[in-house]
Amino acid sequence: MRKNVPAIRRRFKENVKPITTEYSEIDKWTVNSSGDEERLRARKVWSRWGKWSDCSASCGGGSIIRRRLCVAGRCAPGEFEEQRRPCAKAPCAPSADVIASDDLRETE
Repeated sequence: MRKNVPAIRRRFKENVKPITTEYSEIDKWTVNSSGDEERLRARKVWSRWGKWSDCSASCGGGSIIRRRLCVAGRCAPGEFEEQRRPCAKAPCAPSADVIASDDLRETE
């Protein structure tokens, strides 16, 4: 055997029946290599990010969110990460009740 020749490592990606969540479809995979199994247990493996949600408000500042799930490794049950972004930054128009009460004060 020659010295200074890197060892050949083989990885196999095996598609398992996808797990469907409310966020996205997760491709679960397995790694077949002695060293990879230990490293997998020592870290977290995340699904792809799900789609962005609808805005939580139509005006006045809301947020959209997306999540990804921890699918392997050192995951707590149901563990996920979440990203938030602002949306609907335009101010809301005054409601009809506020306009009506302002009109009454002006006539008094």
